[in-house]
Amino acid sequence: MIINSNFFLKSIFIFSLLTTISSCKKTGEKKSKVVYNDPHKYYTVIEKNNNNVKNLFLEIKTKKTSDDCRKLISTLKENIVKSLNIYYSIKLNMDDYGLKDTYLNQMRFYEKQGLKYIIQIVDIKQELEILAENDLEFSKSLNEEYKKIKEILYLKELEGSEDIEKVKRNFLKKYNIAEQNTK
Repeated sequence: MIINSNFFLKSIFIFSLLTTISSCKKTGEKKSKVVYNDPHKYYTVIEKNNNNVKNLFLEIKTKKTSDDCRKLISTLKENIVKSLNIYYSIKLNMDDYGLKDTYLNQMRFYEKQGLKYIIQIVDIKQELEILAENDLEFSKSLNEEYKKIKEILYLKELEGSEDIEKVKRNFLKKYNIAEQNTK
């Protein structure tokens, strides 16, 4: 009797395990890729999402007050996540010459480091607003830190942008797509 109950428990365990594995496989299958046959449409989707995020970064950096900047940070986070999800879910039905991976790397930078830098910039901007004219020496120090962080962000964005431009030029050339038609 003990042997039969152990066998029964093991059978239930194995059945549960197989059911769990099976349901996980079905969940994975639901996350199918959108496959593009037209390189122009594929490029347009990738470029549009990248530009949305880049434009938000620029807008945040140029806002006059920290409160105005903070209002845009949640939109920026949402756009980064949306862009990452789109990049992960699309595929070109032919060689994309590293286009998606290059844009994906740039978006990961925005997600991991860019957000951190932009939030630091906004925090310092807020401190400078609070200090305004109260502590001139501390304001100078904060202003220097602000400029350094802004420069670091600029250089890192530039590095990713240069990579994108190289791959993008190659992609557009290979598929004979005129750049002015992609905007």
